[in-house]
Amino acid sequence: MIYRNFVIIFVALFFGSISSSYAAVAGCVFYNSQEVAPSWICDALVEGVEVSAVGSSEASDLGAGVADAVNSARIQLVQRMKVQTENTLRQFAARNNIPPEKLDNIIPSVTKQITVGSLSGTRLFGAVQSKGGTIFVLIGLDVASMQKIFQAAVSTSKANNPEVWR
Repeated sequence: MIYRNFVIIFVALFFGSISSSYAAVAGCVFYNSQEVAPSWICDALVEGVEVSAVGSSEASDLGAGVADAVNSARIQLVQRMKVQTENTLRQFAARNNIPPEKLDNIIPSVTKQITVGSLSGTRLFGAVQSKGGTIFVLIGLDVASMQKIFQAAVSTSKANNPEVWR
């Protein structure tokens, strides 16, 4: 009972402190209602965040909704990081005349290194609960964290698959 009360109080304070720092924007609404939502719900850029993702989950009595929403966002963030990584590698290849067939081997070798577990430096940038009870969170990476993950993925790829880098 004490744990349950602690979680409920923590979640209430958490949402009270974070959600109030984001202004609602006309034209951006929660997917499950016509309630006006913070702009980051609609993928607006957030200052200091290089790559981000929004996750959502239904609220629960024990606060598991927040964890579920964060996990949902982390899965989306992995996909966005893989796209960013592929684009970065393609740009590098174009500038350095790397043949496309070599790049086709390098990209999967690097992107498979980016997993939910490799997303160190991920931060929670926003959280809000809609009137319908759905919890929305915004997680992301700043430039330094994103570069660190990219460099680790490339280094691991080079160590695990040296043949594709020759």
